[in-house]
Amino acid sequence: MGTRCATARCSSPCGRSNDMAHAPIVSGLPSRVRIVEVGPRDGLQDEAVHVPTEAKVRLIELLADAGLETVEATSFVSPRAVPQLADAEQVVRAVRRRPGVRYPVLVPNQRGLERALASGAREIAVFEGRAERLALAFWPGPLTIVLPRTDRSREWDLGGDPATIGVRVPRHPLALAVLSRTGPLAVTSANRSGEPTPETCEGVVEVFGDLVAVYLCAEEPLAGPPSTVVDLAHGEPRVLRAGALDPAEILPAALAGRGGGR
Repeated sequence: MGTRCATARCSSPCGRSNDMAHAPIVSGLPSRVRIVEVGPRDGLQDEAVHVPTEAKVRLIELLADAGLETVEATSFVSPRAVPQLADAEQVVRAVRRRPGVRYPVLVPNQRGLERALASGAREIAVFEGRAERLALAFWPGPLTIVLPRTDRSREWDLGGDPATIGVRVPRHPLALAVLSRTGPLAVTSANRSGEPTPETCEGVVEVFGDLVAVYLCAEEPLAGPPSTVVDLAHGEPRVLRAGALDPAEILPAALAGRGGGR
């Protein structure tokens, strides 16, 4: 239940030398991560035996006392759909908030948002289940997921449809290295609209020239089909652009299971 993590550093005794203890486990990964503990919601929502509100609150407080800085407290789903979480309001109101700890709640729809705000929730999580399943299955990799814009991203001038946003985690080590330093970036493909994407750095320079201040080029040229684009912003999952991933793999993954945002 919940989140389990391993660190790249440890102090003796670790069963290995200090040099090994401080060596990176995998290259190209971010220098830091934020752990979100979802056990009080995801871990309890399918339990057949009713868990009392007091026990849920105690679990949340113990997780915060253990040092976790973000603990997803509950979800404001329909009580009929998920009876185990019918006490979401009571849980949010009863949790003793520890300074420096965030207690987001998951909401699947407008009604859930209204309930969450009325209960005093201070942080809302809206990452929906289908997107989460696709991200876990295919990221990092050639899959772009189109989602509804949130209030935060709605103010970004990204062009295109102002109501949606396409997100992807690339697999290329150079791109991952850049993102590990900068965080999320608003980017586009390296081609003019309607024209093919160059497969070499020289080809990109020929297209954009001095319009681009800095070109970061990997040793190997880019090759292969573009990312597959899947729309999750307008009802049922729909492939907008065929690409490197087979739709026969993507759509079943999006629809499988119940997920956290049901």
